[in-house]
Amino acid sequence: MNPAYIWLIVAAAAFGVGATSLASSADKQRYAKVILLVLGSVLQSVAVSFAWYGQQLLLQQANSVPVVESRMSRNKVLTIRNVGRVDVEDVEIEATQYVLRANRDAHGHSLMIGIESFSRIGKIPQPYIRIAVGDHIDINLLDRFENKEFMPFYEGFPAVDEKKILQQYCLRIKFRNATTKKREIDYLITPAVRQAPPMFENFEGSPVGVGGGYESSMALFRVKRLIREHQGELYDDNPQARYWN
Repeated sequence: MNPAYIWLIVAAAAFGVGATSLASSADKQRYAKVILLVLGSVLQSVAVSFAWYGQQLLLQQANSVPVVESRMSRNKVLTIRNVGRVDVEDVEIEATQYVLRANRDAHGHSLMIGIESFSRIGKIPQPYIRIAVGDHIDINLLDRFENKEFMPFYEGFPAVDEKKILQQYCLRIKFRNATTKKREIDYLITPAVRQAPPMFENFEGSPVGVGGGYESSMALFRVKRLIREHQGELYDDNPQARYWN
């Protein structure tokens, strides 16, 4: 129990016992003033104690929030950095393949309008379980499966079939706060074509991105939301428990 509470209880008990033992009303009034001063000091100590406890709780919570950054290189090397103040553990990566639906606009540009199909690949084999504070892991997605057709990546960008460009992999990166054991979810979407600029993310260490018209960009945002909602239903994730870098 907080020491301030103990002092408050003791002071209240002493006031009750002392007040009953006094004979005159004048003595009781003087005694009451003294006790009120004591109680005021105790209440002030309680307020200070609460303020200190609240500050310590906020500091502990701030220092226990994992901050993880996930990026993909041109050659499909996934880098996961722990830039927070707490280790993360139980790192798992699951993949889902999405084939997007597209239409041509008046200028001949592909306009993403939705999701044509999906295929749940499952867990990606990787040797890492824990990422310490300030550390990072690199996972080459090109050699994760012995059977390359299980999660294929295509060559030949930019001269590549549009159907392959429409194939995207959504990586669900799951880990736990090593202190609180709370589960956290991160998502990253990468094209199935090597060297192709990502539609939804930036290359690691490169300013290369995707440009286009306003409607095209808004269509991409809508598709990204559709993928996010679909992942939430597919894995029964709480939308409030995941974030995007």
